[in-house]
Parts: sequence; structure tokens; C-alpha cells
Amino acid sequence: MSKTIFLVDDDASVRTVLERLVRRLRPDDAVIAFSSPRDLLLAALDGRWPHLVLTDRDMPEYAGEELASRLAYAGYRGWVVMITGGELVVPPAHVDEIIRKPFSREEIEEMLTRRLDPS
Repeated sequence: MSKTIFLVDDDASVRTVLERLVRRLRPDDAVIAFSSPRDLLLAALDGRWPHLVLTDRDMPEYAGEELASRLAYAGYRGWVVMITGGELVVPPAHVDEIIRKPFSREEIEEMLTRRLDPS
């Protein structure tokens, strides 16, 4: 069954690399990239709930943990994975997993399998 993955990063180069990587790893899934958390939230609130949200932590509008909280408040019950270059070790509320920058292809692949193809 095809899954929907939303990803958001305000840095165009990181967003492009991540989007291409996820598309290569999940060719049968819908991957939708956003440049702002607000745009992602609006798409989700429009009834397009994804199976997984992959979000940057540090963005100008609001941080990844705030996006996760807003999604949860709106009723989202899917996975939220946050990518950060910071020292965050324990996932904040409504964030299921943290991936540290720089991330590897293997880390992204393992996370996608763990979250979208549970055995």
C-alpha cells in the first residue's frame, strides 16, 4: 500500500537532497516537500494526513517541535521524525524520533522502514 510522506525544511538544498533520497528509497510512495512548516500544516489540515512527517528542527516560522505539537493538537496521529544539527537527544512531546545532521542514506532508510513497514 502506498504511503504519504510530508517533509519540510526551510533550507532548499537540504530539502532537495532529502526529497530526492526519500523518493529513491520509497519509489511507490507519495513524497511532498514543503519549504515552511505553515504550508505543511495547511496541507495536513486540508485533510491530507500523511503517514509520516519528516521535519527540520530549526526553521524561521516555528521549530519542528512546535509543528509536531500543532499537528497533534489538530488530531494528527502519524509519525513525526525531526532532523536536527543541535544537541537534542530526547525527542520532545509529539516527536517520535530524532535524526542528527549530517544524516546518512542508511539512517534515513532504516527510519523509513521502521516507521512505514513495521514487521
